[in-house]
Parts: sequence; C-alpha cells; structure tokens
Amino acid sequence: MQAILSGVRCCAFLQRQQYQGGVLSTLLGGVRTATKKAGGSSCNGRDSIGRRLGLKKIGGQAVIGGNIIIRQRGQRYRPGAGVGMGKDHTLYALGQGRVRFDLDNKKRQVVSVETEERWLQRCKEHLAATAARRVAAEALRLERIAQGWEKAAA
Repeated sequence: MQAILSGVRCCAFLQRQQYQGGVLSTLLGGVRTATKKAGGSSCNGRDSIGRRLGLKKIGGQAVIGGNIIIRQRGQRYRPGAGVGMGKDHTLYALGQGRVRFDLDNKKRQVVSVETEERWLQRCKEHLAATAARRVAAEALRLERIAQGWEKAAA
C-alpha cells in the first residue's frame, strides 16, 4: 500500500491512512459498486383522508331533532319542512319524525321530516292504492279469460 501511495502526490494524512476500501480506493481511481439497488422516488405517494360525506339517514328512517341526515358539499339536496341546513350544507332534522325524499318542481331533491302520524297515513294510502291496483289487474285478467284472450292458470 505504501508503494502505491508513494508514487501519488497526496498529503501526509492520506499516506498514514490504512487502506479501507472506501475513501482511498475512490481517491486512487477505483470504482465502488452499490450493494443495494437505488429505489425510485414517487411524486404521488400521499393522500388526504376521506371527508365522510353522504347520506346518514335514509328515507323512512326515524330521526329526532339534531340528527344529521346528509353531509354534502354544495346543495345537491335541499332542505324541506322540518330540516335545517348548516354552514357547510349539512342537512339535519329540526324535530322528531321520519325522513322523506321528494323532487320539487325544478326536479331538485328535497329532504323533509314528516311527523309519525303523517307517515303512517301515507303508508296506509300507499297500501290501499296497491291493493286496489292488484284487484283491478285480477279483474282484468278474469275478464280476458272469459273472453278467450288468455288461458287460465292450471
């Protein structure tokens, strides 16, 4: 080692150093190879956490005053009767009842809270209308069978 360093003009400090494979070999012109492959860098390696937006209560679900119905950005859903809107467009119930989703005359979705009595009345009306449609459909089927347009079920 001393013979190699004596031919090269360098400071006395380097001449006193023992060969360690790293510092002196690169100074003397050696090439040091990597022992581990370099990993590439990524520009897209981060993400923000979700904001937990969306429906918190669905149509027909019971709510009490202060319950959050929808968290949203902008006014995708509009507040109706019995529903308030926060400064971040969150819709919440003002009183006790059941959630109802409707469309207004401009085809925008409106969320309202109905009282329990009104909701039960609407359910009864819906069931009565459904039963009336079924009775009418069955009467029409029987009439077609009588006229020979349709075969009777076996």
